[in-house]
Amino acid sequence: MGATALILYKIKSKIENMTTPTPTLDQFLGEISQILRDKDGAKLQDYLVLEPPLPPLYLTIVSELRQTFPTGNEDSLEAKCNKFLPQDEEGDQGGSWTAFISFLVQYFVFLRDVNPDQLVETHDMLKALLKLV
Repeated sequence: MGATALILYKIKSKIENMTTPTPTLDQFLGEISQILRDKDGAKLQDYLVLEPPLPPLYLTIVSELRQTFPTGNEDSLEAKCNKFLPQDEEGDQGGSWTAFISFLVQYFVFLRDVNPDQLVETHDMLKALLKLV
């Protein structure tokens, strides 16, 4: 890729990020992708917050998930995750994998659907999520 093509690609990426309905989720997925490339398990664990109260950034992600990926729209959410976390290619070091993408989709579904006021329901959702780990 020549220098001009690279500059145009970067500009296009920035424009796409400005017009996406999920800029915070996109940034989060980009950071997860980098963490996977860095093979930083401790940082990944810090990023995948489960316990309420959620920090403000995660509340923004939850809002984006509810608006853009409501219940029943998990296939689109999985496609979004696949866009940022592509399947491993042979010989790829630090890439993603199918099971992790499935887990991440369920993690986002958990964040989107959890109601901290319903402890039994929240407990059941957590158990289901942890079965994927």
